[in-house]
Amino acid sequence: MSTQYQVKLHPDVRSDLATLDKALQRQAAKQFRKLQSHPFAGKPLGHKYGIDLTGYRSLYFGGKRYRIVYRVDETNLIVWMIAIARRTGFEAYHLAARRAE
Repeated sequence: MSTQYQVKLHPDVRSDLATLDKALQRQAAKQFRKLQSHPFAGKPLGHKYGIDLTGYRSLYFGGKRYRIVYRVDETNLIVWMIAIARRTGFEAYHLAARRAE
């Protein structure tokens, strides 16, 4: 049996989710469940477009129109969701950088 990680949300991620319609919220929740068993499913980020997101990962949903930015705490078995936003304009990266400070 694989190790289960706990998914935790940055406080502002709840408002990110609230801006999505119900269908997109369900798709995001499906990705959260996926990350409980496969926390490294998303691609690793580094320096992206002038933003340092080293240690974070990115996962898409909604027909690849939306991006989830998260980090994995292997010691405590936690996946920390830091931002959810549209991919256009690298919005999720900018949100993640502000919230990671």
